[in-house]
Amino acid sequence: MRCATFASLLVVAGTAAGSDWEVDAKVELSARYFLQETDDPRQDQFAADLYGQVDAFRDWDQGRQRFAVSVNARGDSDDGERSRFDVQELYWRYRWARAEVAVGVDRVFWGVTEALHLVDIINQTDLAASPDTEDKLGQPMLRLTLRPRWGTIDAYVLPRFRERRFPGTAGRLRGPVEIVTDAARFESGDGRSHVDFALRYSHYLGPVEFALSQFTGTARTPAFELIGLAPVPQIAPVYFQTDQTGLELTYVQGNWLWKLEAVSARDPAQRYHAATGGFEYTWSSVFGNADLGLITEYQYDSRNPGEVLAFDNAGLFNDDFVVGARLGLNDFAGSELLLLATRDRDNAGRVVTVEASRRLGSRWRLALEGQHFSAGDEADLLTILAREDYWRLSLTRYF
Repeated sequence: MRCATFASLLVVAGTAAGSDWEVDAKVELSARYFLQETDDPRQDQFAADLYGQVDAFRDWDQGRQRFAVSVNARGDSDDGERSRFDVQELYWRYRWARAEVAVGVDRVFWGVTEALHLVDIINQTDLAASPDTEDKLGQPMLRLTLRPRWGTIDAYVLPRFRERRFPGTAGRLRGPVEIVTDAARFESGDGRSHVDFALRYSHYLGPVEFALSQFTGTARTPAFELIGLAPVPQIAPVYFQTDQTGLELTYVQGNWLWKLEAVSARDPAQRYHAATGGFEYTWSSVFGNADLGLITEYQYDSRNPGEVLAFDNAGLFNDDFVVGARLGLNDFAGSELLLLATRDRDNAGRVVTVEASRRLGSRWRLALEGQHFSAGDEADLLTILAREDYWRLSLTRYF
């Protein structure tokens, strides 16, 4: 199965490269090491995986039409839930002077802050691939974009829901519970076939950029229900209906970049409000030719931590400060370093994230990332990840 998926990537790349397509591809070999053992004998401290991705598109009709495809595959040594093939893009787009329409599978990102993306809701998160919520699954959609002189309007029809991926039975970063995705329930009787809708308006006024959005449909972040206790507690996702109103705001002033995301949304128990915002200040030409950015953000959620079990940043951080730094050396190797530390104001729970990378020649990149989780007390949801500290080393070849 794993060989077949990687072979299909090579076929896509080879077929596109032999025509007038624009093609990018990469293959990545990585290894993860977890610093602590768990009580579950099915889980190991070490795992390796092989990942491949092909992105290709072809424009014609004087650039008015485009067909794009992006596919990826991963084979993991331990976790079968990470060994998957996914189509992230497969769409046709037609563009007019001030409008365009796209049909198929695509990826859409909303958000402006660094540590937490509250507003981003179109594409489903792939937590099996990475715990940082940045990896997304392709979403079937019909998108209409209008560009009048007073802004940009994006309207979405989302006809098929994709369930969130979680680490499997032998996978790490699921904590001391087992997530049984086959037992997922839906509030809507239409289940995965429920049609969702979204609308977003974006514009700028001088140094201020803003966006207002509205989503109605199946929430991408599930709640959970207990369905079993052996050999470890077993929980199943419950996908409820929601409506979410979102705001994105950025303001640029010299070396300062101010950012805000805020939402008003509904979960099964209540309507709640959440926001994350802060600033990034950048010093140029430090340590020679490097850029150094200072990041500070605050995360707020009106729900009590005990009311949320979402296995997502939104469920873990409801009254937290984030501080960090971003260093770009601006050297030939493109060396970069990102440090982020999140601390709960009430119970002192902490998450520390490190990301570093640099090129090796023109087609290789070496990257190192790690996360440390520290719960403040027994009631802190971070206790779920208290024994999941890890380091991940990856080597990527670009084609």
